[in-house]
Amino acid sequence: MTFKIIGTLQSASPQISVDPYIPLTLQWPGYLTAPDVVPSIIAGTNGALMEIKTSLEGEILEFVLIESGTITPVSDSMQIPSHNPGVPRIELPLGDSQEMLINAFLDGVEFQFDEAETENYVGIGGVVFGVSSEGLCTSLRVAFQEAEMQVFVE
Repeated sequence: MTFKIIGTLQSASPQISVDPYIPLTLQWPGYLTAPDVVPSIIAGTNGALMEIKTSLEGEILEFVLIESGTITPVSDSMQIPSHNPGVPRIELPLGDSQEMLINAFLDGVEFQFDEAETENYVGIGGVVFGVSSEGLCTSLRVAFQEAEMQVFVE
């Protein structure tokens, strides 16, 4: 799963939802106010299926993990690195050059989209995207409360 981050916009924290039927939904405030949403992009790899909705300018409005596929448990806490605040703007279409890997930590989940080395991070409110020197999105980390984590791994 490869996509390019072309910029960032200021935003409030996304709403994080987990449930047994739709494992994870991240919804940024812009989702409710965007007058123009491009059709959702659905991509799958390694047994996982995800949907991303953006504005016409590429601002990520919603990320939905529809099927989680294989999740690797990690018996450690997940670190949210220091990061630049904001929500990414991405370049479409998404590419399927790599498998998406999902790691479930004790207090969050990490999606690995690309094997490139992460140079910096952007995000807000416990949701942080890793970015390579070429601008590729390498990862997405989502911090959970204990109750959310229990629902996610069930």
